[in-house]
Amino acid sequence: MKSLLSLMVILLISAASISAAAGSTRADSAFSCADVMDKIPIGECEALVALYLSTNGMGWTDDTNWLVSNDPGEWFGVTVYSGYVTELHLDNNNLVGSLPPQLASLGMLQVLSLRSNQLSGGIPAAYSTLAELRDLDLAFNQLSGSIPPEFGILANLEELVLNSNDLSGSIPAELGQVTTLTGLYMGDNLLSGRIPPELGALSNLTALALYVNQLSGNIPAQLGSLSKLESLNLNQNRLSGKIPASLGALSTLRMIILSDNYLVGDVPSTFINLVNLADPGQYGGLDGLYLDHNILNVPPGYPDPENPLHVFLSQKDTDWQSSQDHFLFSLLPLVWR
Repeated sequence: MKSLLSLMVILLISAASISAAAGSTRADSAFSCADVMDKIPIGECEALVALYLSTNGMGWTDDTNWLVSNDPGEWFGVTVYSGYVTELHLDNNNLVGSLPPQLASLGMLQVLSLRSNQLSGGIPAAYSTLAELRDLDLAFNQLSGSIPPEFGILANLEELVLNSNDLSGSIPAELGQVTTLTGLYMGDNLLSGRIPPELGALSNLTALALYVNQLSGNIPAQLGSLSKLESLNLNQNRLSGKIPASLGALSTLRMIILSDNYLVGDVPSTFINLVNLADPGQYGGLDGLYLDHNILNVPPGYPDPENPLHVFLSQKDTDWQSSQDHFLFSLLPLVWR
């Protein structure tokens, strides 16, 4: 028995030594971007290497062919088209570290998707030079700092997905210049200040998600100009004032969530024009309308079956009237919340 155990120990030690040697060979391999010049520009190769090194590439869940193959188009998550890197998909791949500014050298990049990793630090303002960028998805990381206002020059950007990070500061008003945007997702961060009225110029926007932040002030009436908007989520902020009547013009809305704020006054009568709002539980399991936990007026005699607004509200948000209790909550010191 002792001989058998000794043999097993020797085998395990040998296997560990071989594995360590293989890792050492990979780490010390003499990869050179000069060897891929016939595939992509050397500057683009150097940008990919910078990403690999700054995010612990050897610890990625999948780093197949990175710094091994001389064709970056064979590297896991990299798409090369006509001699340029056009897409980079490394979602949920255990990237740990910071975003390198060198990625700004990927001049033909259309998609940068690094969601669900452990990226930290700031978002480089240099990424504003990625003129061909359509989709930027950095959600579900640990990114901090502010959203670069320079992103306002990304003239082809359609999706900006930054939710579930630790981003702080204000929402850049410059984002209102990116009229190609269809989706703007910045929920579950630490953003503060007002919602820029300039966002009302995003004529192609279908989704605006700013939930679970520290946004304050009024809801801009200009958001009523977002004629293609299908979902608006402003839940759990510090928004105050009245609900703009202009939101009733958003006839394409399927969902509007304004709950857990400090909104006051009457629910606008224009809301009866939101004919496409989903019924309770019918928007991916969610209700189409959430007005709960504000300080809104409950109309006398609610719900009056002869009043169209009463009927609409009772159908779309069945218990909103029973949870307008934020007055006492608003008196508590912020440190208690």
